Amino acid sequence: MQPPVELALLQENVHPKVVSGRLGHSSIAFTMTVYQHVMPGMQAEAAATFGAAVFGP
Repeated sequence: MQPPVELALLQENVHPKVVSGRLGHSSIAFTMTVYQHVMPGMQAEAAATFGAAVFGP
């Protein structure tokens, strides 16, 4: 069962490293493997951020 508080934090874009620490996971990789399904927009957001940084808003 997934802790609802941590799911909410990930959905609100709290850095996964912070959530990983709260869960007591030994690595962020484990956290990302388990919880990646709650962050479906991460790739699109990263691409948009990169585009804005390179090409301007």
